[in-house]
Amino acid sequence: MLRRNLRIGIAIIVWLGSAATVYAAGIIVPAGSQLLVNTATLKVPGDVSISGILTLTTGTIELTGNWTNSGTFTSGTGTVNFTAGSGTQTLTSGGSGTGKLFYDLTHSGVGTLQLVTNAIDIDGNFTNSAGIFDANGFNIYVAGNWSNSVTFTHGNNTVILDGSNQTLTGSTTFYILIKSVSSSATLTFDYTATQTITNSLTLNGASGQLLSLRSSLDDNRAGITLQSGGTQNLSYLDVKDSDASGGVTLDAGTTSVNSYNNLNWSFGAIVISVWVSDSTFTFGTNPLNTWLTSQSSVITNDGSVVENFIGRVSQFTDGGNTWGISSTANGDNIIRAQWSTTSATGPWNDISAYATDFTIANNVSAGGSVTFYFRIQTPTSTLSYNQYSSTLTVTAQQG
Repeated sequence: MLRRNLRIGIAIIVWLGSAATVYAAGIIVPAGSQLLVNTATLKVPGDVSISGILTLTTGTIELTGNWTNSGTFTSGTGTVNFTAGSGTQTLTSGGSGTGKLFYDLTHSGVGTLQLVTNAIDIDGNFTNSAGIFDANGFNIYVAGNWSNSVTFTHGNNTVILDGSNQTLTGSTTFYILIKSVSSSATLTFDYTATQTITNSLTLNGASGQLLSLRSSLDDNRAGITLQSGGTQNLSYLDVKDSDASGGVTLDAGTTSVNSYNNLNWSFGAIVISVWVSDSTFTFGTNPLNTWLTSQSSVITNDGSVVENFIGRVSQFTDGGNTWGISSTANGDNIIRAQWSTTSATGPWNDISAYATDFTIANNVSAGGSVTFYFRIQTPTSTLSYNQYSSTLTVTAQQG
């Protein structure tokens, strides 16, 4: 058990093994020296100053003073906990990248912890459970979970959630909040809390790799508020149980999925539209009891969402006389009509009745198309040899 200032001499390595707790009034690691905390708990009622190498494996460093790193800090999967009961502790991380990263960073003292000089990069969890955490305008990168149960002062900084699956616990007011992923991930929101963003919110997945937004308790909405005047960049999301009613409407766009129970979210204007390349099929003059050469038209989804194409055929008439229709055999003033989306030679689907919907295609993506082939078999006899015509109507429904 050490109770004095622990100053590591030049070219000396001090190893603190699996002892339960080690105390030092302050830690100074000069350049060229190394302190290995390993699995111990190192309690420092003073400052930690690193010019050499300070290494954690799974251990914990608790300090009531300031943290300054101008050397190398290797965090392992350990925890650094700022515990001052009053006043302000400062944290100078030295920057980001190798030798500057924290794993779990905790502020449990009722005083203030303030960032100075540099951003901080946290590979594990961020926990602010007492006092005030003052970001002082410096960015915070967090790969693990974010937990804030007291006061977080952003100072117009940016918080970047750069892990995979992450959770936000407690209510926090962010200035800029960003999470963008290239592989599917889930961001879970505390259903008892509200995340407030005052300036800018960015939440992005990727095509085929959605970022899911979920509540910590299924079917219970979690709060998220983008204040008036704030900007948003939202895409490729899967949103469920989210309450954005405290601020501006969040527009996830048509690349996102509405998994329901959401308030004040928009998923883009839905446009349902279909375009047909050839609006008239002309069969010409033909003999009775004959299958006519098929006609075709390209049907395109020119809307903004996945669509189903639905067709229906009106009765053939010359204005005074009509032809009936059968799905099994033509006959006296009775035709057969068939369609295909495979080829001009079938396979064919029979139309069994006039003015009755039939499904041409399902789940056609926006911009996608199908080729529709149509043919008839003329009747065996007819009351009139005038021109008979019919209307094929194609409509689109959201898929």
